[in-house]
Amino acid sequence: MGTDIYIGLDNGRVYKTTHQAENWYATAELPFTGGISKSIVALVGSTPIVLAGTDGDGIFKTEDWGATWVQKNSGLPANARIIQNSFFRDEISGYIFVGLQSGGPYRSVDGGDSWGQVSMPGVTGCDVRSVTRGEVSGFLYAVVCSGAVFQSTDYGDNWTPFLNNGLKPWDNVSGIHVTGIFAHNGFFVATKSSGMYKFSKDLAIIEGAPDVYYSSLQDAYNSAQSEDSIRALAVLFYSEDLFFDDPGKSVVLRGGYGAGFVTNPDATSVAGALTVSQGTVVLQNMIVGSLTISGQGTVYAENVVVR
Repeated sequence: MGTDIYIGLDNGRVYKTTHQAENWYATAELPFTGGISKSIVALVGSTPIVLAGTDGDGIFKTEDWGATWVQKNSGLPANARIIQNSFFRDEISGYIFVGLQSGGPYRSVDGGDSWGQVSMPGVTGCDVRSVTRGEVSGFLYAVVCSGAVFQSTDYGDNWTPFLNNGLKPWDNVSGIHVTGIFAHNGFFVATKSSGMYKFSKDLAIIEGAPDVYYSSLQDAYNSAQSEDSIRALAVLFYSEDLFFDDPGKSVVLRGGYGAGFVTNPDATSVAGALTVSQGTVVLQNMIVGSLTISGQGTVYAENVVVR
């Protein structure tokens, strides 16, 4: 926000400091119109222009360092409840994103004067908690309260589900931060109920190819040669079904590995279905939602649980 620092309080007032937090000054009162709550829950901008999001009266904007505030709810539902700390200003496009309770994200292409909802497929009754941009990929990423992550490659016009393996479904996600997608292990998701998650493509490897990582077990199987062994981290793969159908392939799928794929004291979980219709698969340390063996498929199992 430039050299000034702004904070919002539960009483609906916004304060700023221009002296490295030595002294704080109240800005003008926001012209609340009623709403559910006057709490200031989110701020974004660069002085003299700042946006303030409230927990029940939408969004307010100042263009004069807080001397005056104007309500900017065009396109927002009545009594809009802004998600805490959900503002994101994309420095590349200049667009501003914000999450609303049970809806969103909403996007402004005119500096916060008006808003429009952008669609995320399959997201209903669940709010968008955070939006950010990957430093390396240049794409936008958003996380919703269900624990799902979405990606946009066109400044937020369209969103597609991203890699969600490892996150617990319907976890209480609070934020996302990307310091370089898949670069330097810098893709992080914070939750309110089960700590911090790190997204990575290194969820599975094929023994003998330590520098090649896979984000899904299906991709690892498709890339494996006959007699290869696949090692999988002890995470929950909840967003994919597995189809092993190569008649000339015999592979070992070992789950439960910790970081570095050295030891496997735990188990890997696959919430979806595993179908083996051709070839041979040896399963070790796995938990699967269902297991179907058909056609010419053969399965050998060790420490495997079928839900």
